[in-house]
Amino acid sequence: MNYDYDYSYNVNYIDSNIENNDAYQYDFCRVFLCKEYNDNVIKIQDSILDKFIKNEKLNSILKYGIDNGFGLPMSLDKKTCFSLLFNYDYFYYIHNCLQDLFKNNDISNDNFDKLINLLKK
Repeated sequence: MNYDYDYSYNVNYIDSNIENNDAYQYDFCRVFLCKEYNDNVIKIQDSILDKFIKNEKLNSILKYGIDNGFGLPMSLDKKTCFSLLFNYDYFYYIHNCLQDLFKNNDISNDNFDKLINLLKK
């Protein structure tokens, strides 16, 4: 089954001067083409991961996320790590990486470095 994700939409919640959960929720739902979070979001994330899983830079991001653990007291698999990259702090950056993958079949060094540096914090 093909699940839709809007790679062309430019998320902008992060550009706000204040933390804006409403803007994040809007951008999140906008790229997943839904009005509110639902079970299809996980299916779409799984579909995206399956589509790009062979990309070396994406695997490096996932490995770093798994090794770093997002501060969680449990081990993570790739799917869980990938889902966590859509939370408020990382969504802007993972979306930019996905845009690169969709357009160029690779992640730009700039977007890769920004996400890795954020994961290091």
